[in-house]
Amino acid sequence: HMHNDSANPMDELSRFALILSQTSMHTALQLSFLLQAYLEDYQPETSNGLPNANCDAILFHRCAKILQDVERAVIYGCSDLSTNEIEKYKTNCSLKESDFKELKK
Repeated sequence: HMHNDSANPMDELSRFALILSQTSMHTALQLSFLLQAYLEDYQPETSNGLPNANCDAILFHRCAKILQDVERAVIYGCSDLSTNEIEKYKTNCSLKESDFKELKK
């Protein structure tokens, strides 16, 4: 389930998704599939044109923004994230260097 933190445009979840996307093409692809599924879940209409009972405009736009950022990070890299910030995640998160190496495979 997507966490909503509209007060911070680049929250920790978004930053972490971008770091993973830059680190591993496989993870970026998995994230894009997951975010596309969320977009379908939260869209205003179902595929047959009927109103979607699960519609959530805030989560729909949030998922769309993160998906766009993930795609941009894969193609161009992300200027919003520095090497120091990536290193911070490696040291302060539960992920270890071996986890990042595994993600790169």
